[in-house]
Amino acid sequence: MIKRICFLFLFLSVFNTLSFAQKNAVCINILQSCYNQWAKDFENTQNKKKSIKYNLTAKAREKQSENTNIDCNFYSFKNRQYYIDNRLQVFQDNFVSVTIIDGRKEIYIFDNVTPDYAKQSINRMKSLQDSMLKSKLIKVLSCNNIENGNYLNMVIDPGDFYTKKTGIKSIDYTLNNKNKSIIAVKLNYLKGNYISQEFKFKNNKLSKTELEMLDQSPLDIIFKDKVRSRLRIKYKGYIVYDKRNKLGNNS
Repeated sequence: MIKRICFLFLFLSVFNTLSFAQKNAVCINILQSCYNQWAKDFENTQNKKKSIKYNLTAKAREKQSENTNIDCNFYSFKNRQYYIDNRLQVFQDNFVSVTIIDGRKEIYIFDNVTPDYAKQSINRMKSLQDSMLKSKLIKVLSCNNIENGNYLNMVIDPGDFYTKKTGIKSIDYTLNNKNKSIIAVKLNYLKGNYISQEFKFKNNKLSKTELEMLDQSPLDIIFKDKVRSRLRIKYKGYIVYDKRNKLGNNS
């Protein structure tokens, strides 16, 4: 602990003496380290149950449109990838995809044609992030230590190429200086349905209920029998729409 505190103070003292250009390079390197750590944490989920939990708030551009505030939970273990928020639930493995819409009491079952979708999405996000951070077009608008240097707040301009590609005019990051983790990311849009979207990441620790959930297949989560005819009490009264081509698949 003492070594960590000494390192932090040393980092702050050196950081404050750097030129603006040097600070930019330091900040970009820290951001890259945080993204690398984030991707690495979620790389191997074959033998370990993992999660990403965050709150998403989106500010609508039009006054008549509703702002969004959603708590999102993504889980992965072996070939299972589960997603839960306060509007819907999605449970997938290599064979089947189950979507539950609680507000309408509806359950949809599909053949899963994209079993690695979540992993592919993370890889695409990391690839885009790597490309953007290595680009000479990126500009660091501000980069400051906050809360006694425990956190780093950074605002970047991704450059015209990425702004045209994504509609994002600037990105605000809050990073943990100690463990190189991402605390929050705010995307500010030039145009589109939203003015901004902010992701605030939470503690990824899994509860006993979440650990047990990951031991169940998507169909085991909704059905209480192997014949797949009786819904669990939690889903009593829900309508099931089975859209699978192979209805005999009871994985």
